Amino acid sequence: MTAGNLFMDFGLMSMLLIIAHLLRYWIKPLQRLYIPSSIIAGFIGLFGGYQFLNIIPFATNDSGSPFMSGYPTILIVILYATLFFGGKTAEKKDGGLKKAVQNVGDTFFNCFSVQVGQYGIAVLIGLTILAVLFPGLPAGFASLMPSGFIGGHGVATSIGTFYADNGWEDALTVGYTFATAGLLVGLFGGIIMINIACRKGWTRLIKSPQQLPDYMMSAFVPKEKREAIGNNTVHSISIESLTWHLSLLLAAYVIGSWMVKLLGMIWSTIAVPQFATAMIAGFLLQKLLDLLGLGQYVDRKTMGSIGSCATDYLVAFAVATMNVKTVIQYAGPLMVLVLIGIVYCVFWTLWIGPRIYHNYWFERSIFVYGFATGVMATGVTLLRVVDPDAKTGTLEDYGIAYVVLSFLSVIIPIVVPAMILNGQAWGLGIGATILAIIGIILSKYMVGWFTQPKYVLREGEEDFQG
Repeated sequence: MTAGNLFMDFGLMSMLLIIAHLLRYWIKPLQRLYIPSSIIAGFIGLFGGYQFLNIIPFATNDSGSPFMSGYPTILIVILYATLFFGGKTAEKKDGGLKKAVQNVGDTFFNCFSVQVGQYGIAVLIGLTILAVLFPGLPAGFASLMPSGFIGGHGVATSIGTFYADNGWEDALTVGYTFATAGLLVGLFGGIIMINIACRKGWTRLIKSPQQLPDYMMSAFVPKEKREAIGNNTVHSISIESLTWHLSLLLAAYVIGSWMVKLLGMIWSTIAVPQFATAMIAGFLLQKLLDLLGLGQYVDRKTMGSIGSCATDYLVAFAVATMNVKTVIQYAGPLMVLVLIGIVYCVFWTLWIGPRIYHNYWFERSIFVYGFATGVMATGVTLLRVVDPDAKTGTLEDYGIAYVVLSFLSVIIPIVVPAMILNGQAWGLGIGATILAIIGIILSKYMVGWFTQPKYVLREGEEDFQG
C-alpha cells in the first residue's frame, strides 16, 4: 500500500461522510432515527464498493482485497493513544466519601455490572446454547457480541484484531456486525422505550416524547450554539496547536509500535496489542510533560476531538468493509446473540434500573442502555431526549464514576480474548458473571435499593416537577 492509496481511500471516505451528513440534513426520517453520519457513509461505501456495485474506487491489493480493511486497526490505536493525554479531572461533590458513594455509587455499580455482566452472559451462552445449536463456531465468537454492543466498533476492532492475528480471519467482520447492530438497536430500541416510559409516567422531565432541538437533529449548529473543539495551548509563531497535539499522538503511536516489538522479543509467546502500548506511551508522554512542567499545554478537549474524529472514520471504514459472505455464513448465531443482547439490555434498563438508582431512574437507565448497546454518543443522544436541559446530573455522575471505570475499557480488550484463546472461557464467563452480581449486591448494601413503584417520585425529583 502506498501513501497515495491511503490518502485516496481517506479522501473517498471523506466524500462519503460529507454526502451522508447532507443526506441526514435533507432527509428527515434519518434525523428522527438518530442514525450517525458515519453509519450512513459506511453503508454507502459497502454497497458502492467491491462487494456490490464496485463504483467507488477504493484501493485494493493484487488479490482484490481492499486496503481499507486494515484502517480500523490503525484508527483504534490512535483513539486509545488519546485517552490519557491532557488528564481528566472530576469535580468533587460536597459531603465527604459517604455522600459521594450515595450520589455516584449507584451509577458506578450499575455501569460496572452491566459491562462485566454482558461479557459473562455472552461467553456462557456461547459455551452452552450456541455450542449445541451451532457446533464448530470459533472459540471467541460469543465474546464479540458484548465487544460490539457495549464496546462499539472500537473495542470490536481491538478484540477482533486479536482473534484475526491468531487465525480467525472473519473475526473483524463478526465484530463489526455486532457493533453496527448494537448501534441500531440502541437508537431504535431506546426511542421505543422512551415512548413507553412517557405513557406510563416513568419520565420526570418530559410528559411526552419530544425531539432534540432542530440544530441537533439537523447536525448543523447555528452560530449562537457553537462551541470550540479545543483550546490553543501553544503559539502558532512556533507551531500550530493542532500540529502539537497530533505530533504527541503520532509519537505515542510510534513508541507503542516499538514497545510491541520489544515485548515480542522478551516474551515471544505473549501478543500485546498495539492499542494498549500506544495508550501506555501516551500516558508516559503526558507524565514526562508533567515532570517538565509542560503538562498543562496538552488540551484534553483537543485530544478528545481528535479521538472522536478517528472514531467517525473507524466506524465508516468498519461498516464499509464488513464481509457480506461472512455475515450470511454466521447469520444464525449472529441473530441469536443479538436477540440475547437486546433482552439483556432491556432487562437491565427496566428491572435493574428502577431498583438501583436513587432518583431519575429512567433517565439514568436509558443513558446506560444507550452505551450498553452502542457507544457513549448513543447514550447521550437518548438522555438528551428525556433530559433536554441536563437537570438529572447523569453525565456528571458518570464522569466521576468513569475515573475508575475507564480501566475496564483498557483491561477487557486484552484479558477477554487472551483467556478464551488460552482455553479459559468457562473461567471468564463464570468469573465475569459473578463480578457483575457482586457489583449489584454491593450497590444494595452501600447505596440502597429502591422498591417503590416506577412512577412514584423519589428524593430530589420534586424540584423539577410542574
